[in-house]
Amino acid sequence: MKALKILGGILVVLIAAYVVAAIMAPTILKVEKSIVIEATPAAVYPHVACFKNWEPWNPWDAMDSTNVNSFSEEECGVGSWYTWKGKQTGEGRQDIEEALENEYIKCKLVFGMDPTPQVSEWFFEKVENGTKVTWNFIGTEASFFSRPMNLVGEYFLNQAYTAGLSSLKEVVESSPLEEMPSYEVMEVEFPETKYLLVSGDVKPMDIAAFYTENFGKIIGYAQSKGAEMAGAPSGLYFNWTDTLAKMAAAIPVNKDVAGSAEIEFRVIPAGKALQIDYYGAYDEVGPAHYAIEDYSNANSVNLAGFAIESYLTDPSEEPDTSKWLTQIIYPIAAE
Repeated sequence: MKALKILGGILVVLIAAYVVAAIMAPTILKVEKSIVIEATPAAVYPHVACFKNWEPWNPWDAMDSTNVNSFSEEECGVGSWYTWKGKQTGEGRQDIEEALENEYIKCKLVFGMDPTPQVSEWFFEKVENGTKVTWNFIGTEASFFSRPMNLVGEYFLNQAYTAGLSSLKEVVESSPLEEMPSYEVMEVEFPETKYLLVSGDVKPMDIAAFYTENFGKIIGYAQSKGAEMAGAPSGLYFNWTDTLAKMAAAIPVNKDVAGSAEIEFRVIPAGKALQIDYYGAYDEVGPAHYAIEDYSNANSVNLAGFAIESYLTDPSEEPDTSKWLTQIIYPIAAE
């Protein structure tokens, strides 16, 4: 009888401790770790965006030698995935759902038989000494009595993310340096330009669809108002982050045109600007923008705060992406 009382007392203490842990534990498991890698974002990004490239630094493989991975036919970027199965790590799958080259990756993770997706994100930020790489994990809301498991998960994820980022840094910094493209930054006179445009907050992976939807619409509206195109279809970028661009699909026109509820008329005044003539695929334009940023910082050029991409080559007429010409223009702030 005494033994039962002691056992009952122990159970009460354990239950009370578990309840206290549930109260103190986070409702949603969130972990975020960062490290600075002495390399450009373009040099770091492929080591994360291609799951096969995880093998030299993957912390889960390091902790479980029984891990067996399988990979999708799509090697890199949106649509690619890999699965794992191991005695310690269990089993699961990770898919890349969103990606902005050299800047951002969003992954969906599913663990075991639980169909509830979890989220992991990567951010690649250019800093003075290289690239600040941030890796996070965002779980789903846990029930009250399952919250103590978040404390366990938080501990192990902190350990794994720290080790993984440290290994990633070692792998990247020991890799042969790839020759980065060089761009000629020109200081030009930008003429006054009249645009009809449709603005929106657009996710990076939706920009092409946004253009497809709106360029034809704008051209049709201009024609209905007796206006003609006065230049190449363009994109105006007013603000941008890793996950969202405040931008516009824009068509230059030859005269003033009254706008509508959806289509705006805007005039960008003449002035000085920095310009790069970029040849290549649209989704690889990032380094050219970085080159203008570097030039403006090095030469103390105060930019106006928005960018223009003017698409001078029609992809339907020229299949070779290396011949696609995009003029990247950053107006300089008026003195």
